[in-house]
Parts: sequence; structure tokens; C-alpha cells
Amino acid sequence: MVAVREAKLSELLPDERNANQGTERGRYMLDHSLRQYGAGRSILVDKSGRIIAGNKTVEVAADVGLEDILVVQTDGTKMVVVQRVDLDLQEGDAARLLAYADNRSSEVNLDWDADQIHFDLDVGLDLAGLFLPGELDGIRETQLSEVGSGSDGRGERLTSEGLIRPAISISEIAIVERAIYLVGERNRGKAVVQICRAYLERFGEEGQLDVPEEGFAAPEFTFGA
Repeated sequence: MVAVREAKLSELLPDERNANQGTERGRYMLDHSLRQYGAGRSILVDKSGRIIAGNKTVEVAADVGLEDILVVQTDGTKMVVVQRVDLDLQEGDAARLLAYADNRSSEVNLDWDADQIHFDLDVGLDLAGLFLPGELDGIRETQLSEVGSGSDGRGERLTSEGLIRPAISISEIAIVERAIYLVGERNRGKAVVQICRAYLERFGEEGQLDVPEEGFAAPEFTFGA
């Protein structure tokens, strides 16, 4: 027997390591589609309610007020079909336009995060079956060129949202991501605060670490979950 329950959108947890950054235009299309045609495609979550697929849709759904959800529990052996009883592909334009909106918004709202992809590769995630040879390098090169063209002159990049993003190497990104992971805090901002607090408690606020030219071993902090 299939288990179905009513819940609230706010109960779902975002994937903090989602490799799709999304786009401003894609978000606009999602907003228009949800307001004009309502919900269509289902959201995929893990056993804890953390979103596997549909992170951007959930963000926009919250903005437009689609708070009520139906959760269908499955082990992956059966397809979950969402039936819109108010739409008919043979009558009117709404169902056909929703089909276009679904495909087009998915296409436009995809913007790979090269930093996250390379972190996942560094920790052993096998993406070979999803990307052709050279595609991952293309994603990295595109992002590096954006860093060069959008730099504010201090080794940092201003994103489209006006946030400052440090321009650091892939290996350095892996170190940062590993530290955030070890903290065990779902909120990445809070994780960074914990890392900074641990540093200050150990070294104080006077001066900086003397870094030898050959590099140094990172301090061995112990983080709580």
C-alpha cells in the first residue's frame, strides 16, 4: 500500500551542496509557470526530507505561496505520477503551455557550480556517466573566465546578486568544503562562523599565522555536530 500524507513545504530541507546555482531568468520562468499554471512536476526528497531534485522549484513555490504538499513515500520501484485533473492536452492551451514551461524553465534555470562539481569529484563522486569527456573542463573554464571578467581587483568576484565570492583555487575550495562538512552544520554560513570561532579560540585575535613558503598543515579542530 502506498503511503501518502499531507505536509507543509517548509518541512522540506534544501540541498546545501546542490550543484545547480540556477539563473535569474530561470527563476522568473518558474515563478510565472507556478502562478499561471500551478504545480506540475513532483519534488524528489530523501528519507529525511532533504531535496534531491527540485530545489529551485521549492524556493519559488515558497515565494508564490504554494505551502501545502502531498508526500508520496516510495522505494523507487514504482513511478510516481502526478495527475492534473483540471487539465486536458486535447482541449485548450493550458496543458500544452505547461509542458513547454516545464521543459524550457528546466533548460534555462541550469547553471552548474564548478566549485561544487570539483569538490564532489575530489571526494570520489563518479560523474563519468553524466558528462562527456571535456564537458566538466568546459564548465570549469567558463567559470574561471567569469571570475576574470567580473573581478573587483582584490581577487574576488561580484556575483549577479551583489555578493562577494572569493576567487580561490580548486584545491583550496576542497579544503574549505571539507572543513564545512566536518562541522556538521547544515547552514553553510553558520558552519563558517563555527570554523572562525574555533580559530579565534585557539590562536586569539593578535596577528595571523606565519605561513612558510612550503605551506603548512591545517590546525586539527574538533567540531561538534
